[in-house]
Amino acid sequence: MDLIEARNNLFAIILLYATIHLPISIIIMRSYFESLPVALEEAAMIDGCNRIKVFFYVALPLAKVAIATIAIINVVGIWSEFLFASVLLTQPDARTLPIAIATLGVGQAADYGLRFAGLSLATIPMLLVYFLFSKKIVKGVMAGSVK
Repeated sequence: MDLIEARNNLFAIILLYATIHLPISIIIMRSYFESLPVALEEAAMIDGCNRIKVFFYVALPLAKVAIATIAIINVVGIWSEFLFASVLLTQPDARTLPIAIATLGVGQAADYGLRFAGLSLATIPMLLVYFLFSKKIVKGVMAGSVK
C-alpha cells in the first residue's frame, strides 16, 4: 500500500486511530501494573508460576478495571473523531458516522429534523456502552484516587 493510497482506506484509518490512542493506553496500563504489589507476583512464583503465567493468571485478571477504562476512553475518542475521517475518507461509502451525520441534509434546505434524528441514533451505542460499563468507570476512578 502506497502512502498516497491511504485515502478511502478503512485499514489505514484504523491504524491511524490505534497509533494515536496507543500512548495514553500504555501510560494507563504501565501505571496500573506498577501499582500492583510485588508480593502477588512473588506468591504466584512460589506456587509454581513462571513470569508468563503470573501475567495471564494474576496480573491480567486484576487489570480488568484498567482495561475497561482504556476501552471506554478509546471507544469514545474514536466514535466522535471527525478531523482525520473527514480528510482521509472522501468517498461516501467509506465515511464514518460523524462524517455521515455532518453531510446529512447538505444540498437541501437545511433539514434539521433529519440531522437531529441521525444524532439521536448515533448516541444510542455510546449510551449503551456507558450503562454497561458505568460500574467499571466508578471503580476505575475510585481505584486511582485512593492508595
